[in-house]
Amino acid sequence: MRETVCDRLTAALQATVVVYALAALLWAQGCVDPGPIDPAMVARYQRAMLDAGPQHRDRPGPLGEMLPPGSHVGPRPQIVIDDETGAAHVELSLDEAIVIALANNPDIRVAGYNPGISRQEVIQAAAAFDYVAFGGFNVDRQDVRVNLFGARNLRTTEFEGGVRQTTVTGAAVALTGTLTWIRDHSFSRTSPSFEPDLTLSVTQPLLRGGWCERNLATLRVARINNRVDMAAFRQQVEQTVSDVITTYWLVVQARRDLEIQEDLLAKTEATYDRVKKRSWRDAGAVEIKQSEAAVETRRAMLIRAHKNIWDAQDALGRLLSDETINAVADVEIIPTTAPGAELIALDVTDQLVTALEHSPVLAQARLAIQAADIIVRFAENEQLPKLDFVGSVGLVGGGDTLHEASARFWNGDLFNYQVGLELEYPFGNRQRRAQLRQRRYERLQAITQLQKAADDVATQVRERVRQVQVAYEEILAQRKAVEATQDQLQALEDTERIRGELTPEFLRVKLQAQESLAIAERAELQAIIDYNTALTDLDRTTGSVLAMHRVRVAMPVIFEEVSWDSPVWPSDMPAEDGQDGPPAGRPGNDGQGPAGTDNEGTPPAGDGQPGDQPTPDPAPNDTRETPPPIESPAGNPGEPVEAIILIHPDDMIAAGGEVIDTVEQLSRRARKLLQRGPASR
Repeated sequence: MRETVCDRLTAALQATVVVYALAALLWAQGCVDPGPIDPAMVARYQRAMLDAGPQHRDRPGPLGEMLPPGSHVGPRPQIVIDDETGAAHVELSLDEAIVIALANNPDIRVAGYNPGISRQEVIQAAAAFDYVAFGGFNVDRQDVRVNLFGARNLRTTEFEGGVRQTTVTGAAVALTGTLTWIRDHSFSRTSPSFEPDLTLSVTQPLLRGGWCERNLATLRVARINNRVDMAAFRQQVEQTVSDVITTYWLVVQARRDLEIQEDLLAKTEATYDRVKKRSWRDAGAVEIKQSEAAVETRRAMLIRAHKNIWDAQDALGRLLSDETINAVADVEIIPTTAPGAELIALDVTDQLVTALEHSPVLAQARLAIQAADIIVRFAENEQLPKLDFVGSVGLVGGGDTLHEASARFWNGDLFNYQVGLELEYPFGNRQRRAQLRQRRYERLQAITQLQKAADDVATQVRERVRQVQVAYEEILAQRKAVEATQDQLQALEDTERIRGELTPEFLRVKLQAQESLAIAERAELQAIIDYNTALTDLDRTTGSVLAMHRVRVAMPVIFEEVSWDSPVWPSDMPAEDGQDGPPAGRPGNDGQGPAGTDNEGTPPAGDGQPGDQPTPDPAPNDTRETPPPIESPAGNPGEPVEAIILIHPDDMIAAGGEVIDTVEQLSRRARKLLQRGPASR
């Protein structure tokens, strides 16, 4: 009797140890953490945009869905109404435009949802390892005829509950408790009984589907996809900021082009008026109609210039999507930031290194390779045979009463277990082998795509650097062309005031000179815009747009960490990832003006006098000989010579029919005419 009690106690103890050991194993697996949230600046900005949600475009009127609401962060441009014309305009700096776009741009808002969506996919993948509680209730009745005189009526009521989990090793672990109430109503007697049961079952894959690397693959790929979406969001932010900067310069260019065209039209109209006043003298119908045609042609070009301004403003308004400045607002935008024209030294190697480190395109390609590596290892596991360990251990009780059944259950009177192996392997295994080859090809394709992307980025960086250098050289060349054309036109104006006759050839030369000046000014302006645009494109290609000073200042405004009109402004905030400034080879002012200029790129006034401009030094390589001053026939250098310089239109045409447009040629031609004397009539 004593041995029987000891055996039962030993069995109960063993069963209890096994149950609690497996329960501890189940608890140790725990839930899988989806991973921390990226604290980087772009991730914080993405979460801020995600929390903001879509714009509430519910303003009354037929254009309600096209009218963005006002933003609660950043600058609030003020509309000014002209008292005379009633036209509305708003002054806007480039810094304000960037902040408004970062707060409201619809492209950024759309892209901002992708990381949030993929983040939920990460959580879903991690949730596959969560504990699952289950339970059930079942009532069963069976009537069985025993003989001609009686039947057996069996009623079973079952309560079931437990916890199960799929672990990171691939094991399916379940702890199940069951209480069965059986009532057997036979012909002769009624025999109720209770059967409690507690079972811990484990199914652990040993080959296919087993161990952490295979079972965490889905979670790891989901994390990588989230990083890919974040890199794509960053790419969209950089693209949008680049578009804002480029479009802002287009607005500046369009407005300046309008001024050039208005000045050209004013000069042409003045010429036309002078020609009409000389109709009594030497201006015939040909000269008058020639001047009139030039006026109308340039007036038509002025109409086109007005259209170009509104096209550029609409493009900028679409990017900003603000209450004041948007795609449908009839408000004139007056830019207050001038494009910079200072020389920026660029090193191609530094820019290539920056692109390798920061380009979001390359970042996405590298992440694609990481995901492909995980998928390949997953496919390698899938081609293995299926060999699973199956085991269970449990305690069972029984008795006519619930108390008796519970006592036997906890005493360990009834103890059971099961251990086994299950094997499965398809003949040939062609499907999984083909899947493995497919995944390996996809990985090789991802590597090739990274190499292609690297080559494309390298080509783009080198092209952008050359574009910056060429644009700056064009600025210098076009600036000289403007100066030379201005001198040419001034010489023609002086000649017209003192000449004694007006011919169609001279009028044609003068109108061409006016047009040439406008073309040279537009070319200089285009070179300046191309220079600033090339710098922005270079930043976008190297992935350093977010490292720009004005962008790093704008981000905290979106986070609402700093107010836009805060008296304490973070003028030099540190960059992300420990960077203290922009990438190598670039200054920190982002084209806000060269050293020694104000924020608008305007040189400071000299000697404290407003409007004074510093005298430029002569070009060091300019070896041209300065022409001697023109003297009067009497030999008095101080006597004005305008009254006697008469340049015939034929003298303005060089050999081959090319117009003489340099100051040196005009001066030499004028000196020859002085020696010849005044023209005889």
